[in-house]
Amino acid sequence: MTLVKMMVFSKKEKEIQNILLIQEDCGLSILKAETGYTNKTMDVIISIMPYEKIQSCKKAILTCDPEAFIVLENVQAAYTGNYGLRKPQDYITQKDVG
Repeated sequence: MTLVKMMVFSKKEKEIQNILLIQEDCGLSILKAETGYTNKTMDVIISIMPYEKIQSCKKAILTCDPEAFIVLENVQAAYTGNYGLRKPQDYITQKDVG
């Protein structure tokens, strides 16, 4: 299976987090970042997903925020480490994501 890392930079990070977790069934992480030009803090969403999910995720993100900046990178390997492979709905509620 070919894996891809998607990084999403957007002012609508909560809505996009909800889309990826609930609608697209993708796990994700949030990184705290600072913009280089304005020095403002922002959240960057990172998700590792199968190549086949890119188009539907990208379409959903850009429908929510047409100005979102999306970066895609090929992933050689991904290991679960100490993270469980639970579905988001097992531990995330609508209240938690916005």
